[in-house]
Parts: sequence; C-alpha cells; structure tokens
Amino acid sequence: MGCLDRVAFLNGCGAKNRRAEVPPKNEAIESKIQSKLKGDPLTAAWQIRPKLKGDTVTLTGLVDREEERQRAEELTKSVVGELRRVDNQLMLTQEVILDNSIVAALKTELVTDPATRQANIDVQSRRGVVVLEGEVQTKDQRRQAEALAKEIAGVKQVENNLKVQGDPMTDYDVIVVGLGPAGAIAAYELSRRGHRVLALERSSLPRGKICGGALTVRAAALIPFDISDQIEQTIQGVRFDFCGKDPFMIETPEPVASTVSRDRFDYLLASKAETAGAVLCDGTEVVEWTEEDGEIAVRTRHDGWRCRYLIGADGLNGLIRRGGGLPGEGAVGVESEIPYQGGEHEDHSLIQIDLGSAPHGFGWRLPKRDHHATGVSGADRKVKSAGELYGQFIENQGILKEASGQPVSVFQRASISERTPLHEGVSSGSATPPA
Repeated sequence: MGCLDRVAFLNGCGAKNRRAEVPPKNEAIESKIQSKLKGDPLTAAWQIRPKLKGDTVTLTGLVDREEERQRAEELTKSVVGELRRVDNQLMLTQEVILDNSIVAALKTELVTDPATRQANIDVQSRRGVVVLEGEVQTKDQRRQAEALAKEIAGVKQVENNLKVQGDPMTDYDVIVVGLGPAGAIAAYELSRRGHRVLALERSSLPRGKICGGALTVRAAALIPFDISDQIEQTIQGVRFDFCGKDPFMIETPEPVASTVSRDRFDYLLASKAETAGAVLCDGTEVVEWTEEDGEIAVRTRHDGWRCRYLIGADGLNGLIRRGGGLPGEGAVGVESEIPYQGGEHEDHSLIQIDLGSAPHGFGWRLPKRDHHATGVSGADRKVKSAGELYGQFIENQGILKEASGQPVSVFQRASISERTPLHEGVSSGSATPPA
C-alpha cells in the first residue's frame, strides 16, 4: 500500500493538562443497566459489565448468541437514551474459541521460525484482529512477525505494536495533524472506537481563528454531542448582492445554519477528543512526515512518532497537504470583527454574500453574538492589494464608519485543486472564506 493510500486530508488542538470532569451518577446509571440486563430472559444468565465513561457506555463480557449480544445493547440504550453511545464489546463463545486457536497457532509459528524464535513477542486476538506487543531486535523481525500473523487462518487484521530495540518512536494507529472541527471530530470518533490516536495542533489552545464560523444544520447533526451552548446566531437565509447593490434574498422558515466562535468551538471539540482517549499535544508543529518500512513517520523539532494512518487536517496551507503533492491556486483575503451598532430592526438571521467585490472570490458578513465577521477574499494572482480589496468591499457595503478603527487580519491560502483526495473536507461543514 502506498503512503498516500493511508493519508487522508481534512481542512478545517489539544490543550495541555486538561481533564474532563466525570459525569455525576455514573454508578447509578451502570446499576440501572445491570438491573435491566438481569431482568431480561435473553441476558439474565450472562455476566455483562456496563461501564460509563464520558458519553459512552461500554459493554464487556461473554454471551452465546448474536441475539443475546444485540438484546444487551438494546436494553442499555433504553436506559441511557440517544445522548450516549453504546460500545458493544460483548464476545460470542465461538469468537473466543476462534481467537484462542489463532493465538495458539501463531505462537507456534513464532517460536519455530528462525527469524522470530528469539524475539519476545506477546500475541492477543479479538474477533480475528491480532495484536502483537513486545520488543524485537531488528525491523526484519518486526516485519516477519506480522507476515506470519497474516498467514494464520481466521485472522482478519494485524496490529503490529512491536518495538524495535533502540528506536525511541511511539506507535499509534492514527495521527491527526490539525485540531479544527474536522481533525477534532476525526480524533474523537476514532478514539471512542478504541483506536490509539495522537492529535497534534500547531497553536496553543484555545486559539483564535480567521473563519466566518457558520455551521450548517446538516454538519451540526453529525456532531455526536450537544453543542447548543456554542451557538451565537441562528441563520435562516442568505442575502446576495453585487458590489453592495441589487440585493437578492433567500429565506426559509427553518434554520439552515448557525454561527459559532471558532476559539470556543474548536476547544470544545478538542476537549471531547481528549476525553474519548486521544493523546493531544497543542503548541506542537509538525515539520516532516515520511514513509518508512510501510509505516508513516511524523516528526516535530523535538519528537517523532509512527502511525499506520495519517490524517492531514492542518488546513489548506498545511504541511501534510503540501507533502502529499497537492498544490492549488492561492487566495488572499482580509477579515475583521465589526461590532453591531444597536439598530433596533437590524436582522441577524441572514448571512450576507457580495459577489462583486473580489476577483474570483466574494465578500461576506456573518452575524455572531455581538458583531459581524466581515471579510473578503479573491484569487491572489488577481488581487493587487489586500488592503485596497477590503477598503473597496466595506465601502460597497456602506459600513466605512462601523469598520473604522477595527483590527483586521490578512490571510493567504492555497485553494482546493482538482487533485485533492475525496477524504478532504472543508472544516467539517463549517463555512469559511474561499480558500
């Protein structure tokens, strides 16, 4: 498998020493689940252990039939409702028998093969997924142990966690670079499914972010936890104009999006990923990634790690994207936060889009809690001056007075090219300037 087959690109943090508080009454909820399980004829005979951590209830133990496993999950969901996820790790008797046979067969192969018989290798199997742990002397031993495991009947997948003596790198299943919404949700979902995830963010969290911060209803519905306290304005339409003239509005009775503050929103998502089990390092900039011996090595100035899969969520200018050979045409823009002027009839439910203020681009005004996120962006080969571009835009919008004295941020980004992988998204559905 080539390196880029295992690298996903997502466009859009882990804060140090953060620990989420344990939700109250966990033991009471676990006890209630136990009572449900003991009171049902399908599950009463089995030792099923529910454990609530964060927003996930994990079920462990042994049952005889798939019907019993599914019934245990249904009963658990009837207690915790839709706000919590059920991670059903119950094993079937036949699965345990198969796993035991896999372990026995592989151990025999390892002690008889000339390349691995002197190595200290621990073997585990769960539903046909073999995990190799321990320390070997050479990379050849590491590769051979994995090759032997793949040849055993019933093996579906091999997780090779063997350490090579003298190699300081730590292994992860997945490394996520960049903790905007896309990267944080990826780290959260992978972690809560039991994968070993390292999430790296260049900036220290929480951090400011140049972004309109509009989250579509469809994208918000995909987030598996409550974000209602992050919502600043509810959007029910869009107003289009051309250089501030000829407005055309599309409005709906139902919300189509919401706006959020990216510093608080991104921090919440990163914290959720950490609670789910991801190892988070903020203030950590990746300087290089390479393929080595069928794995991906990721390095900062002081540390290095290995992974099976790499997710590039470090934005359109990110190192992971550039390393993947995915150049694109650039865009330049300016954004500012312009406070509301207290107009009694001012409508904060519309996103405003100006289609004539930038060559190969547009201008925008997105309502937040107490200001409009106001900006404009166009193709950098067409924009002679970012300052002049912004000045013309706010003049067209008739907000010169309101914008006077407000700090501005200038950004420059590479745009999405035709060769961008299908794994790539734009901030997981959040609206952002053309980039």
